Amino acid sequence: MTMEIEPVTHSPERVWLEDPAATETEHGRTWCDHNAWEGEPDCQPVEYVRADLCRPAVRVKPLEWVGRGTWSNQPCYHADSAFGWLMIVDHTTHGNGFRVYPPWEEPAHSETYPSLEAAKAAAHADYEARVLAAIEGGDQ
Repeated sequence: MTMEIEPVTHSPERVWLEDPAATETEHGRTWCDHNAWEGEPDCQPVEYVRADLCRPAVRVKPLEWVGRGTWSNQPCYHADSAFGWLMIVDHTTHGNGFRVYPPWEEPAHSETYPSLEAAKAAAHADYEARVLAAIEGGDQ
């Protein structure tokens, strides 16, 4: 069977590889973004699905922050995580911003942010990166 197939210029979700038994060209087997051989009894092409479509969707649940009173007389917020409690302390009364205290860092290594929203976003980004690093394929 000889057919004219247009080149693929996009990233199809599926591609088909021509059956080796039906290959008649000197260039080898043909790839196609649709089953161009459908209905051909002598050709059984192999269907491939893009790897990124086969990978299960992974999403890290957002941290849920709760106001939890004070720490050293400063307002603080907590979020439960797979690694333990994260804490954000409001040090704005001392001009020091919002400090994030994750359970995986020593308090002396904690970071300070200008707003509560920035502190929450940074804490979640760090947490999400740690969770995804523990999942095979989560880094993609």
